Amino acid sequence: MGKNLYMKLALTNMKKNKDMVLPYLIANTIIAGMYFLVIAMLNNKGLKDIPSSGSLVQCFQISNFIISIIAVIFMVYVNSFLIKKRLKEFGLYNILGLEKKHIIYVMLTENIILFGAAILSGMLFGIIFGKLMFLVLLKICHTSAETRFLLSITPFIQTLKLFGIIFVFCSFINSITILRNKTIDLLQRAKYGEKKMRGLIPLTILGLVLLAIAYYKANKIDNYVQAIEVFFPAVLMVMIATYLLFMTGSIVLLNILKKNKSFYYKSNNFISTSSLIYRMKQNAVGLANICILSTMAIVTAAGCMSLYLGQETIIKQFNPFDMMLNKQAEPIQEAAIRELADQYQIEIDDYVEYEATVGSFVLEDNKVQKIDQNIQNMDFSQLYDFVAISETEYNKACNTNLSLEENHVILASLDDLAKLREGLDAVGKMYQVDDIITESPLLKCKNSNRTNFIYLIFSNDEEALAFTNQVYESRYDTNEIKSYQYINYQGEENDKLLFATFVTKLSDANSTASSVDTFRVKAYGMYGGLLFIGILFIIIFLTITILIIYFKQVTEGFDDRERFVILQKVGMDEKMVKQVINRQIIIVFFIPLIMALIHLLAASNIIKALLTAFYMVDMELVLKCIAGTSALFAVTYVVVYKMTAKVYLRIVKF
Repeated sequence: MGKNLYMKLALTNMKKNKDMVLPYLIANTIIAGMYFLVIAMLNNKGLKDIPSSGSLVQCFQISNFIISIIAVIFMVYVNSFLIKKRLKEFGLYNILGLEKKHIIYVMLTENIILFGAAILSGMLFGIIFGKLMFLVLLKICHTSAETRFLLSITPFIQTLKLFGIIFVFCSFINSITILRNKTIDLLQRAKYGEKKMRGLIPLTILGLVLLAIAYYKANKIDNYVQAIEVFFPAVLMVMIATYLLFMTGSIVLLNILKKNKSFYYKSNNFISTSSLIYRMKQNAVGLANICILSTMAIVTAAGCMSLYLGQETIIKQFNPFDMMLNKQAEPIQEAAIRELADQYQIEIDDYVEYEATVGSFVLEDNKVQKIDQNIQNMDFSQLYDFVAISETEYNKACNTNLSLEENHVILASLDDLAKLREGLDAVGKMYQVDDIITESPLLKCKNSNRTNFIYLIFSNDEEALAFTNQVYESRYDTNEIKSYQYINYQGEENDKLLFATFVTKLSDANSTASSVDTFRVKAYGMYGGLLFIGILFIIIFLTITILIIYFKQVTEGFDDRERFVILQKVGMDEKMVKQVINRQIIIVFFIPLIMALIHLLAASNIIKALLTAFYMVDMELVLKCIAGTSALFAVTYVVVYKMTAKVYLRIVKF
């Protein structure tokens, strides 16, 4: 056979199967385009000009790895749909005289055209929209960096390499499938029923147990350390449970319905139930994939939106004062700070300076205890940060005249510490509490209130340091007296950023400095980058979900066509056919959505706990984002359902 004939047959086949080929081509183009964009962003030199570019690079590297895995799994999975539908067609070619090697040549020609078109279209998409997407990234990162989107050769090479490997693998699998099957098998295999699964009830019980354990673990945690430890095992258990419940639990449920005569022996129920049981194994895998992808899309959207919309709260929570400085030796001179403020037209509202020692402890049953090294089992509501300060330093900072005796302490905190009035037990050493202060200049933070935070005022520095050594062991440094400076100021945004930048430059290796303005710039870059990458993943998850749904309904439509044609010929009218179709499609479509929403509801606690690792404390906003993204996804899902129902109906009608 000549090459022209292979090409002609390939083009004819693709045209004849356009209902399957075109969506597949579009989906591959989108995924190739997303992959190309991520590689292009990662290798764009202009990325270094964005604040927090280091975090962005890491995010894009992780995204590159994840998208590569998704692309391989998705394209191999969808390839199985296409090859199964084409087996009868290949069998006919074999009967008409084409040898299997010729069929493989035709199939390879089709794959070359499809993969080539997808890769080229994806690259073209990346080239056209790359600059636009980079501008979007700059916008959501709140940066006006004068940088350009510069394409290198790397994204072209990486895209060709990845999708070339996928092409070779899919072609190899398809070739093996054709070579291993006899002509009669190629003709009849698409109609073969699935083998009856064994151990349905035990596997269903296993799925329920795994799901219950995962849900229990996700809702038992109360801090982000536990959440990080539990998250991946819980996700794995939920995924396994989802597949088990769809593959076995659904069959068990359908068999129960089948035994219910009052339900089963109705025309609509009889046809829908029988149809679902007939192909449930294949359906179940597709439904489980849809459920898992839907959950991933909603969780990604909710998490990214929560962080992006709540970033200002996070910034203020992380920076209670506009600027905080600490130094082991002499502090930065106040005169130097005020001179810089005058230089940049900054008005200083508050300036507090003192020397103290800091640490953390656990306050449980009115007793101060050292932090357990096994922090994943810690109740974070009992964890307090503290500042141990002498009466001299406190009086100087707050313009007061407190006076204490040895082994006496005054507490200053916004938390309810009334239970400590009888005395403070610090790892066995007792201190008499003379007073508990709730109003102090040190407690009046401009940006956010410090909760789970205590100032402990002692008679002298030695006693303050002794208390710190008694209750706190630093992993990284020895406890010692340091100088601390807290500054609040106001001015124009650019002036504040310049002022903060130059003050922090006055710090040396033995000091640390943080500013709400410099932190805001970095936070915008990090959270904006997370949102950008989240949007890419949402597009990918939605694309794959929609395509799987579409293919599922198209393949089922062709499988059901003969049966529905027979039913129509023996008297079932179009209205009844639509009712049967709607009932079946509702089951196929909405069980994955309902299950995904149940997964999301069960995961809400662990999502909130994970977000606290980013200092996300606005849980009301998190819940709103979860609810909003769930509703938006459900609406999108319904739209896809309506479109797919029409395609399904068009196929089964005669």
